Amino acid sequence: MTYNTCLDRIKKNKKHLNDVAIDEFTFNKLDAIDNALDNLIKEEKHTLIKNCINKLPEDSSALLTLFYYEELSLDEISKIINIEANTVKVKLFRARKKLAVILEQYLQPQNNMSYGTR
Repeated sequence: MTYNTCLDRIKKNKKHLNDVAIDEFTFNKLDAIDNALDNLIKEEKHTLIKNCINKLPEDSSALLTLFYYEELSLDEISKIINIEANTVKVKLFRARKKLAVILEQYLQPQNNMSYGTR
């Protein structure tokens, strides 16, 4: 009888062997998952923007890289490329517009599918 009682107890406890308290799992693991996803999204955005910058003409690409990635001021860039700071500002504006067009083209869904023939 003791043997059967022990077997019953083991079977009963076996059902709950892998149970984890929801609070214990949820708060710790979800924070880690959220952080990992945020980092992944940030890396994907960085890669996408860098690839689109590389598709720009060389002068626009260089300006955006110096300003955003090297974090140089307009004055510093003007000294490097030997043009006025105001001209650098205008060229940066134009480069951003070109980049926006490339990003928009990349992010728009492809409408190349044909839904039927006429």
